Amino acid sequence: NLLPFVKPIQSDTIEAANKWPLDQEIGFLFIDAVHDYHSVRRDFEFWSPKVKEGGFIAFHDVDTWDGVTKLVEELPRWIKKINQADSVWIGQKITP
Repeated sequence: NLLPFVKPIQSDTIEAANKWPLDQEIGFLFIDAVHDYHSVRRDFEFWSPKVKEGGFIAFHDVDTWDGVTKLVEELPRWIKKINQADSVWIGQKITP
């Protein structure tokens, strides 16, 4: 039962990011929305600042969709790759 730990959101990703409480950091962010490069990059730019230091960011459909794959290849150094299982890529937010 993950409900105490997970807050599923079904919404436009940017609208949801703008409504997210400023004092509520995210421990694990899973990005799986529109798969074109511009959309994935926008999701990352809006949501990654909300992930706490040491928190994790995962992307779905890496190596399946070109837009997602390109964004993951361009991630800043403060996102350290932890693992990739099939098309799910997981990184950790570290001190730049």
